[in-house]
Amino acid sequence: MLVVGGNLTAIETATAIAESWPGLQVALATSGELGGWLGPKARRHMLRAFDRFGVAVHEHATIEGVEATGAVAADGTIFPSDATVWAAGFVVHPIAAASGLDVDDHGRIIVDRMMRSVSHPEVYAAGDSAYAIGEDGQPLPMSCSSAGFTRMQATVAIVGT
Repeated sequence: MLVVGGNLTAIETATAIAESWPGLQVALATSGELGGWLGPKARRHMLRAFDRFGVAVHEHATIEGVEATGAVAADGTIFPSDATVWAAGFVVHPIAAASGLDVDDHGRIIVDRMMRSVSHPEVYAAGDSAYAIGEDGQPLPMSCSSAGFTRMQATVAIVGT
């Protein structure tokens, strides 16, 4: 499992997956320094948590492509992965639209209740990259609370298959 991103959503997603499924190999790739905005003590604490959960951290690894078997960084490094979670911020990367997935006007992948792409059901999306409809019939906003809900939905769907 590879999580792409260096923000709080990516950090929480990687550690939550690793904690929930201890036998799963989890890695995180980020374009900068993970938690670089944190103070030294907080960053050390975060990195200790990653070590404790066995999450491999790949800093300065800008991911330019995601394939069925992993992700490819700008420098050509390949990160093997059976599943890739894109958690790279509030701006949706154009990779979803360019790949032919059905997206909304902001480039978010249009998903069903199980967080599967409506056009490509073998692709799952969560967090800011997913255009999901909430219980109230309205699209979920790009937010931590929505990311948590969609992450749990996608994880349950993927692990349950």
